[in-house]
Amino acid sequence: MLLSEPSQKLWFQVEVGSIYACLAALLRDGLVSEISVDRHGNRPERTNYRITLDGRVHLRDLIKEAWSHLPSMTEPINTALAATTELDASEFTGFLLDREFALTERLRQIESASRSAHSQAMVRRVKRLTEAELDWVHSELGEHEENE
Repeated sequence: MLLSEPSQKLWFQVEVGSIYACLAALLRDGLVSEISVDRHGNRPERTNYRITLDGRVHLRDLIKEAWSHLPSMTEPINTALAATTELDASEFTGFLLDREFALTERLRQIESASRSAHSQAMVRRVKRLTEAELDWVHSELGEHEENE
């Protein structure tokens, strides 16, 4: 897996430039070890690493933490919703329609990138969360139409 591939950015929030600093910290903390350095032709040297036993323990701790961590409920959309009185009806509808378009586009991206994902459970989760928000947008649009 190459984290620099565009399809991977949908699944993982990793900046390619931060990988070397992260590897250095993992090496310093004994969570990975250097196993070899290769060079192919005129390409730069490439260092290969292996996770250590301490690294595996740390990884399992991170996995446990990820399972128990719930996303923040303080998303920017909540601030916007709290301030809907500042919008006229057509602006509110326009924002909902824009969000509907963005969510539909995200579903298309999920479908397109699903083959490159390392876990179909991850794909299903992200897809269902996106579908749920799209359903919420449709519900708001319907309620907004009824109140006009």
